[in-house]
Amino acid sequence: MSVGKSVGEESVPGKMRVTRRGLISIYLIILYVCSAGALSLRAQVAAGEITGVVKDQGGAAVPGATITVTETRTNRQRIVVSTEGGVYTAATLAPGEYRVDVGLSGFTPVRREGIRITTGERRGSISTSVSEAFRKR
Repeated sequence: MSVGKSVGEESVPGKMRVTRRGLISIYLIILYVCSAGALSLRAQVAAGEITGVVKDQGGAAVPGATITVTETRTNRQRIVVSTEGGVYTAATLAPGEYRVDVGLSGFTPVRREGIRITTGERRGSISTSVSEAFRKR
């Protein structure tokens, strides 16, 4: 009996015998190729985000502030609300130029313009300028 044949099996020219081990190997190769392709597509997503912390003039976090992020070319808006810790994130923003408006009843509204987002970029630096200007009325 030769290697690779089971009992009662004859070799047929031009025909390949598929074993369980061969099927598992093919499945693993396909799984690897598909997962590698999915990871590379995820890395190529054309998006960035604006994130930060809203603080009052005394440095305390401001929960419940409404942050409106507007793409200036299209006027598309993303509205988020700061958390208990004053944190906000406007994720999956298309590359472009943005304006950020922060508002909450009892506080002077704040606007920052000319914020440029490129692919994969995170902008968190605006939280400092927002906190400096966010004052109680």
